[in-house]
Amino acid sequence: MASQESQQEKLSIIRLLSDAAEWTEEETIQKLPNTLALVTNFLQGTPPAVEGVQVARFIFGSFLPHLQVEQKAFSLLHAAFPFFKTAFDDLLQDIEREDKDSVDSINELIQVCWVVCECCALGLQFLLQVARVAVEDVSSVPETVLHVVNRALHHCQHSEDMYSSQLESVKESLSLLFRHAVEAALHLANLLPNITFDLFSDIDMEVLMKVCEELPTTASSLSSVSEMRGCVLVWRAYSELVQRHHATLNTRLSLATPLAALGDEVKSSLLLLTSLPSDGTDTLSEKDQKVAQRATKLASFCVKVIVGLCERFRGYLDGTHDTLVTLLRTLFRFLGNNKGQVECAKSVRCEVGQQVTMAIEPLLHHLRDDEDFIKVVLETGAKGNENEVKEGWTTHLLLLVSLPVPLPPTPTTALHLDTIIARIFHCIEKCHARLSYPLLLDGVMYGGHAQTNCTLYEYVLMRVCAAAATMHPAQFARLEQTMVAGLLSGHTWTSLLAADLWAFIARYGTSEVCQRHCEVLTEILGHTRPTSHQHLATITLLTRLTTKLMPQHYTSLSQAISHKGCSTTVKHIVVQADSDKESATKLSQGFLEECTKKMELIVSRAASEEGIRWLAGELEYAGPLLSTYARDRDKMIPSLIAFTIALMNLWLRVPTEHVGSSVVDQLVCGLLEITTPVIHCLTNTQLTQVMYVVHEVCQMGSAMVGVAVCHLLAALGPAALPQTPDLPHLISLIANVLTLVLDSANPLVYQAALDTFVAFGCHTTHEEVSDCLGGCHEEVQARITAFLQQEPHPAPHPRHTLLISQAATSQFSDTSVTGKCFKPIDLEKSIIQPGSSSEDPECDDEAGAKSAKRLRTNSDSPHSFSALLDSLHQSSTMMKQMKESDLVLDEIQRLNIKSILEEMLHIMGPEVS
Repeated sequence: MASQESQQEKLSIIRLLSDAAEWTEEETIQKLPNTLALVTNFLQGTPPAVEGVQVARFIFGSFLPHLQVEQKAFSLLHAAFPFFKTAFDDLLQDIEREDKDSVDSINELIQVCWVVCECCALGLQFLLQVARVAVEDVSSVPETVLHVVNRALHHCQHSEDMYSSQLESVKESLSLLFRHAVEAALHLANLLPNITFDLFSDIDMEVLMKVCEELPTTASSLSSVSEMRGCVLVWRAYSELVQRHHATLNTRLSLATPLAALGDEVKSSLLLLTSLPSDGTDTLSEKDQKVAQRATKLASFCVKVIVGLCERFRGYLDGTHDTLVTLLRTLFRFLGNNKGQVECAKSVRCEVGQQVTMAIEPLLHHLRDDEDFIKVVLETGAKGNENEVKEGWTTHLLLLVSLPVPLPPTPTTALHLDTIIARIFHCIEKCHARLSYPLLLDGVMYGGHAQTNCTLYEYVLMRVCAAAATMHPAQFARLEQTMVAGLLSGHTWTSLLAADLWAFIARYGTSEVCQRHCEVLTEILGHTRPTSHQHLATITLLTRLTTKLMPQHYTSLSQAISHKGCSTTVKHIVVQADSDKESATKLSQGFLEECTKKMELIVSRAASEEGIRWLAGELEYAGPLLSTYARDRDKMIPSLIAFTIALMNLWLRVPTEHVGSSVVDQLVCGLLEITTPVIHCLTNTQLTQVMYVVHEVCQMGSAMVGVAVCHLLAALGPAALPQTPDLPHLISLIANVLTLVLDSANPLVYQAALDTFVAFGCHTTHEEVSDCLGGCHEEVQARITAFLQQEPHPAPHPRHTLLISQAATSQFSDTSVTGKCFKPIDLEKSIIQPGSSSEDPECDDEAGAKSAKRLRTNSDSPHSFSALLDSLHQSSTMMKQMKESDLVLDEIQRLNIKSILEEMLHIMGPEVS
């Protein structure tokens, strides 16, 4: 019976609407109230979806424009929109149940669906006529429209999977469905600001909550189908609605879903920029440029919405902190115009970098006081949670260093400063490779503008130092532990950051604190392996800190080191600081005595393997300790005599046949280092013995041996050697060794040899230096000659130096008067051993001939008259220089010179005489 009545009602409504199509305007106005009542009752009776939609579409298209926005219209809307929601769900279910091969039936159903969306758009357009409308009048409208739009967009988005091969046949119907759904969403976005909500009404609050929960889904759906304009309008409507009623919503509404959707929008928009191809000139095509501009604007807009929501819901952001951390790390990836951070066109990087820079600080401003946010940042990437960061260690590092600024930090951030700095060190260890990239970030700020760009490491260091300067004293103990762990981490950048931060604290802290830190580092140094990275990092830091001590604290540190018996390395660092000469002298004297005992044990073959390794390691830093002898020679003479004797005995025991092994090379390097500062204490005979060994080891030793040999030769340059009969032979040995290192194929040794040659040139003129080039290869001669073409160094006073002696000796080719004087030997000739005889005149003649050949330049022929004149002029110049230097020649030297001149006159003939 009821079905018959509903069927009759349906037929009467259809008959009425058929007649209404022919009504005039006056008849329509006259019969409209009765018609609306019938239609309202019909829609409230849940008619079939297709027929009900047809009736509603006719009413909304024909009658609704003639109505005023008043109670009659609201009654119609109250009946129609709930029906639209039910009918749309039924239609989609029918489409899913329909056989996909029945294309015509599917098209008809989709057509009815887009008619529903069209009716929703017409209803919203009708309500837009008034500036204000109460929720009680349209309570079902927003919820129904959002439901219909979201389901329609979802259907369009997954249409390819749903229809597969039949997609082309239903493409046009789906296009109309999409178009009307977007239109309805836009109208709703424009209507929401006109709806007034009574915050004391439970019904109004329920509608408001449903709208706020569904709008993010609508915006995300629009974005997923690339409807950017609709997406922006919906997000704007959501933002305005939430911010207008935030006082009521902050305790009821969760921002987890909308912030997650907005964060995804930002991330997808920024990643789109990295996928745009460039034409090889770091620019984009016109089409891609427009795409980049739209993506940049969308990302900027979404970030502004997020900032606004965080501002209004400050303190009520539960469940959103993970999303915000991920968003900030994404923004930091695009911070600044850095090609190393993100690969995209330069024009895009500039624009995006500017937008990101302006967005980060306002967002962080609302989050630095949120303790839950700080905890999430610190837990992200912590030990055990490294997988959360994956490849984003650099961006996470930038986020961490941005928490404590601007200074002073917020109270919440200040409570976690020690943990923040500890996490920064952990990030530095993880992203050490990125610190070498040429990133350019804002450096020191003044007036809100960066004065210069800086690298990533400098950017981190400035902010870590600033944070450390504002820490509470109670947190300083944790900071010290972090710095010690970073210094001993074994990672270059981590230990460098710890050392730089430590030096900053020493520079701006008290000297007492610096002294305590130096004492701690000396203890640490004793527990590190001499060849380890930790050992080198601690030495470097301790060297920097000792220069920051006041004199009284320096003296106290020196006394503590003396009493503890610290290693030579620590003593070397303290002596380098040079704040207290008395303390440095005591440390040096103590080292001399200890080192002498070790060397005597080795010479007597009573030393253990550990003792030999200890001496080889300690000698590396012994040079600066022995240099105090030159400053305070009188107090060191007794200890120095015994040390020199033990040193020479050890030189004679060097196992030259094993040179090349690491231990022997380290020992030889140490011997060279400690011989350099005591050259003035050695006789020519002792130096000759040393140079014999050096001549052998510099050919077979490693690169560090070659460099150490160069340091010894550089120290011999300004040395005033006594005039003894064995001086010429010593000079020849030194020249041979210098030629060997100049011919080295190792770039480190070769560079050190060039520096040594320059050191020689600082104590003589270029003409005298050129005598050392005779035995070098042509390439070496050419490179050094280019250096010699510069202006000569000013000659110091007095001028009697090693090279002058060598130049004078090279002119004395006659050895008949000099007796047992050693002659320079050629590199290809074996070195005369200490026990061999040098009195054989044939040997002396042969060595002299080879030496003369080596010292002669390639361009001078042995029979050249110009070479003879140059040699005479040079001899005359040297005589003048020796006279100006007040150098008095003894009787034997005068006789030697006179005999040479007489012999030359005799050879030239009686005409010249």
